Amino acid sequence: MTITPYDDYKGIEEQIYQTFCKIENGKSRPVWLWQNLIQETYSIEIKDSLENYLLRLIQPNKSIWSGVTGTFKERSKIWFYEGKIEAIIKILDEICFFDECYFVSKNYDWLICNNHHDILMATGEDMPHKLKAIENVAKNKG
Repeated sequence: MTITPYDDYKGIEEQIYQTFCKIENGKSRPVWLWQNLIQETYSIEIKDSLENYLLRLIQPNKSIWSGVTGTFKERSKIWFYEGKIEAIIKILDEICFFDECYFVSKNYDWLICNNHHDILMATGEDMPHKLKAIENVAKNKG
């Protein structure tokens, strides 16, 4: 049986913070994870649709965690979804307002973030290199 975000969203969120973010003892968790990433990270400005980048970065047959940040009762919260990238993209197309969007390997090997500045960043395992390769291909075409 797999754990769904509904069952253990706090555990998923905590594992993301512990794996990818610098957290000072006694401090609350950062609202914007991308400002506190500790592993090698590569960032680009989104000049194409987010969907095109995601479909090239994330394997279509892999189930991942996806989270969007929003405000609920005056507190920031990450709303999680578990699924494959094509289904997640369809859901994102239906969401009107969110600040940040995260895509995370279920093994916590990598994290991809689309922030409210339309910056796409990748960290962990091989994702920074994959994102850089996509950007280089786009530069060579233009």
